[in-house]
Parts: sequence; C-alpha cells; structure tokens
Amino acid sequence: GDKALLHHAIHERPAHRTRERRGRRKRRIQIRRDEHPTDTYKASNYWVDVVFTPSNSIWDNTAVPAVPSQPDSKASTAGVKFKAATAGAITGIRFYKGPQNTGTHTGSLWTSDGQLLASAPFTNETASGWQQVNFPTPVNIAANTTYIASYHTTSGYYSVTRPYFTTQ
Repeated sequence: GDKALLHHAIHERPAHRTRERRGRRKRRIQIRRDEHPTDTYKASNYWVDVVFTPSNSIWDNTAVPAVPSQPDSKASTAGVKFKAATAGAITGIRFYKGPQNTGTHTGSLWTSDGQLLASAPFTNETASGWQQVNFPTPVNIAANTTYIASYHTTSGYYSVTRPYFTTQ
C-alpha cells in the first residue's frame, strides 16, 4: 500500500516543529498513564501504529525500536497522533512488544479531544514483535482530521526509541 497516505503528528511543547519524511508530516509520539494519551517526552517513538484502509500502516513490519522493553514496570498507555491525507477506515491497532511486556494489552482509537471511537483487547500475542488487534467494526475516518491510536499495557515495559522524530 501507499504509506504516504498516512502521516502522524503530535503536540510538541513549547513550540511546534514539523519534519518531512516520504510525504508525511510528523512530530512526536506521546505517553501517559491514563487511557487517552496527551503528552510527549523527548521526541520519543513508542511504536504504536494504525491499520489503515486503503493504505497499510504508519510503520513497516521490519521497523524495530531501539529499546524493546523500557525498564518501567508501571501500567501505561502509549499512542501516536496522526492524520490521514485521504478518508478511509481504521481496522485495528498495532504495537511493538518487547519480551518483558507480558501484561494484558488493549488497543484504542480516539478523536483528538478524547472521545473513544473503538477499543479491543489484544489476543494470541507472540512473545515479542509487532502485535495487532482488529476492531469488530472498522472505524471510518475523515481526511485531514487528527486521531489518536493508543495501546494500554498493564505491565509497562513499553518499546521506545528516543529521540526519534528529531533524528529521522
């Protein structure tokens, strides 16, 4: 698929900075300890992804984090804020799982102001690598509208690459 149809962005404090890469405008990834992530930390990539139709996803299946299991054992939610260049449907959420991230995981899709659009628990996970959950019903999204894809882990040990968006 044409991954250039998706681009992601996130609010960066205190100023906004945009970087261009393969036709996608992007900024930072965010993490918080609640269900709707809103903050960011040091241009980190927390390896959360969306499954988008008619394209594919933001991250290639061969993409891997610098730190597969961040040594933080607290339950947390990580996410990516994104916009699609075209209308389409989000059929699910993906995240990169390190070997220590052994808890229960839930993928969610949100509006930028925190309205939950879809959520589903991950099942049949492998010990590590990309994990995917499909929503029972695909969620139609509008072009040039901001959404947030997130996953919640009960065990912590999320994957991270820091800094990412300032160096990619």
